[in-house]
Amino acid sequence: MKYFFAWCAALVLAGAGAWYVAGFSGGSDSGAKLIFKGPDAARYGAPFELAVGVSNATGAVWKDVGLALTLPPGLIFADGSGSQSFVSKQLGDLGDGSLTNVVFELMPVEGDAVPVPEGQGGDAPAEAPVTAVSVRLSYTPAGGTAVFEKYEDWQAPAPAPAIDLSLAAPEKVSAGEEFKIEAAYANGSEGDLDGVSIEVEYPASFAFAKASADPDANGTEGGTWNVGAISKGSSDSFAVFGRIKEATTSMFAATAYRSVRGAKRPIARAEVSVVAEQSPLTVEIDANDSPDYVAHPGDTVTFTVSYVGDGLKVPKGGIMITASPSSPLFDLSTIVPRDGGTVRRSGSTGGQEIAWTIPGSGDGGGSVGFTIRLKGDYGIRRLSDRNFTAKMHAEVKIGSTVGSADKEMKIGGRTDIGAKAYFRDADAGIVNKGSVPPKAGVATEYTIHWALKNQATDVKGIEVRATLPEGVRCTGTVKSTIDTKPACDAAKNEVVWKVARMSATTGVLGKGPEAIFQVAGTPTAAMAGKYMPLVGTTTLSAMDDFSGAAIATSAQEITTALPDDLTVGAAGIVVP
Repeated sequence: MKYFFAWCAALVLAGAGAWYVAGFSGGSDSGAKLIFKGPDAARYGAPFELAVGVSNATGAVWKDVGLALTLPPGLIFADGSGSQSFVSKQLGDLGDGSLTNVVFELMPVEGDAVPVPEGQGGDAPAEAPVTAVSVRLSYTPAGGTAVFEKYEDWQAPAPAPAIDLSLAAPEKVSAGEEFKIEAAYANGSEGDLDGVSIEVEYPASFAFAKASADPDANGTEGGTWNVGAISKGSSDSFAVFGRIKEATTSMFAATAYRSVRGAKRPIARAEVSVVAEQSPLTVEIDANDSPDYVAHPGDTVTFTVSYVGDGLKVPKGGIMITASPSSPLFDLSTIVPRDGGTVRRSGSTGGQEIAWTIPGSGDGGGSVGFTIRLKGDYGIRRLSDRNFTAKMHAEVKIGSTVGSADKEMKIGGRTDIGAKAYFRDADAGIVNKGSVPPKAGVATEYTIHWALKNQATDVKGIEVRATLPEGVRCTGTVKSTIDTKPACDAAKNEVVWKVARMSATTGVLGKGPEAIFQVAGTPTAAMAGKYMPLVGTTTLSAMDDFSGAAIATSAQEITTALPDDLTVGAAGIVVP
């Protein structure tokens, strides 16, 4: 029985210990207070102070007092006192009745997008987000070992942009008409702001012309103005000029950033839309009188710029036209203008452009042109050198109205076939038998090599063909460096090699596919004193995957002259 009571007593003590851990491991907050003092309003990009007061009214001295803050998304420590979202500070010992204040500098930020107040070009959220700062107080009462903890949250005010940013533009313009977009900004925070920049985003339809203040960085889809420091209450603006190239609705956006702790943080955003209506000035570009002309290296291309100004009056200064070729395959030294054009350096690209001034009166309409030659080689150096295009941009200006057109002309690919023949062909591993020089009435064997080289585009459906002349037949010995081998058609006395696909640069960078087949040629007495034909003209046909155009090329016929077999020399002439 005494063992039973001992067991019960142990169970009671174990239960008491469990209650102590549950009740005190999380800490008792009786007499421990956290007092918060922060702003009633906040702005993105503007730091503010949060004071956290720690009050000890527990009747005991606290040892190893610690205070930790965890920030929610949307807030960071602006003073670099911790990581982006967490900081822990040791306060040492606190006596009974003491009050200690710890000040943290926080700043509202947005990772991707910043809410925009109504009337500033964007849609403000129906309800701004409320962020809570999590605070943990930990301490150990003097003379004890248990760690007490107290948790509380401080609700941060919903932030507004620190920069009051707006975009102003006309609601409607004509496509091709130059107009102004004004970006205005003001410091709406309670202090000075530094490290401010404003990025303006352009739609693809917009052609930038100029700005009232040059951007510090200008890309194809916008520009960046490094504003720097903006003092409290100050404001400024800048303007961007350009035109929308086609009839469409275009959206423009501006985002203000502030550099904080080595990172650019968005602090305000504004948007504005502009409707571009159909322009009275239309411009078209043709190449060699075809809208879908596919060019090839070495081609001479005639470009024609046509324009119609519906109801536009030509000013005294005339109609101003420019055309700008752009491609590494254009040989700019071969430009030949017509219709009174001149070649000059382009102010926007630094390349060359052709310019015309067409005098006249009444409605504007007509065409101008020029010729230019493509280089004779693709200039392939890397695997990525493929699918080349040649671009042309043309602008026509009649008074204040500008019309433009862009043309992208595809450069077609090229697949080459090389044909060689050997009598002595140790590299192929084939032993040819017969007489050298060839003798009338005696069969002599030769190996024929077909080598493929593909240039700048992927091709498919490659087919290589050649007819065997009279007195020549296939022996049936064939080889190939790829899966498909050449096939001999005895009925047609023809050899055919089919290859499904070839990638661009195959054979240009590295070795291309090669096929070998053996033939036996028996010259007649009438061939004495001449070279015997072994293989007729080799033809290649394929389809260009990039341009959709057919590819056709050929290699010359092969005779017993064997110029590639250096062991034969002049011993290819048939002897009686």
